[in-house]
Amino acid sequence: MTFYLAGLNPFILFALIFFSISILSISGLLIVHKFFHSIEKQLNTSRFIVPFFTINGAVLGFLLAMVLVETWKNYQDEKENITIEMSNYLNIYRNTRGLEYQDCVKTKNYVKQIIKTTIDVSWPEMENGGDGTTVSKILNEFQLYVLKLKTKNQEEAEIRKILLETLIKASELRRHRLLKSSQDVVPEPMWIVIFCCIFISIFSGFFFIIKPMRIHVVLTLLQCAMISFVLFLIIAFMYPYRGPMKIGPQAFERLLYKSIPNVDNIEKY
Repeated sequence: MTFYLAGLNPFILFALIFFSISILSISGLLIVHKFFHSIEKQLNTSRFIVPFFTINGAVLGFLLAMVLVETWKNYQDEKENITIEMSNYLNIYRNTRGLEYQDCVKTKNYVKQIIKTTIDVSWPEMENGGDGTTVSKILNEFQLYVLKLKTKNQEEAEIRKILLETLIKASELRRHRLLKSSQDVVPEPMWIVIFCCIFISIFSGFFFIIKPMRIHVVLTLLQCAMISFVLFLIIAFMYPYRGPMKIGPQAFERLLYKSIPNVDNIEKY
């Protein structure tokens, strides 16, 4: 459910969250105001409502903060992993210099093909929860090619070993990236707890008498807006490769169009 919500336009996503919470909250406010406030003086409820409302607000604030920090951490970890994955491909490209000319050219072409296919094919698929099978095929071919490289001396054998180890690391990071593209950071039971705490916290405030009634409605809407902003951020950061805050393939584009040409220019001298 949240995976598809994350793909919505950010304004539509926020509006959907805000209006859903607001409609339920205002409806509850009107019901409580009609049936409860007429007997509030006889019950003298203010003595227990105030601490109950305060505790609910504190629990809700802590819960939302905890979830937001976790999703933000996951988002930042993914950006760091992309940098490491990109560095592995660049290291492979650099380490081909010790191979024979034909092997060097073919290995470099494999690296370029993997990066370009990741940008043009795999990344759009990943944004929609795809598994990037096109790049997987090229990686398997490349790994098999490296395994079959014929080495004439110890130096070439060491280079082949380094290339293979670096390629395996890059493949593992890629699999991790594909898994994170559609994995729920916040499990469904946690969402149930979050929404229960939200409505308990909001509904607790309905038992205060605030006159005129429109002031109480405005305060309730402001509380709903604040909660909606936090939920919007959680959903936006929960899927790093989808939604309004999605991570694009810019790092791979810099690798292909800037870093690799710089390596080639250095090798000419």
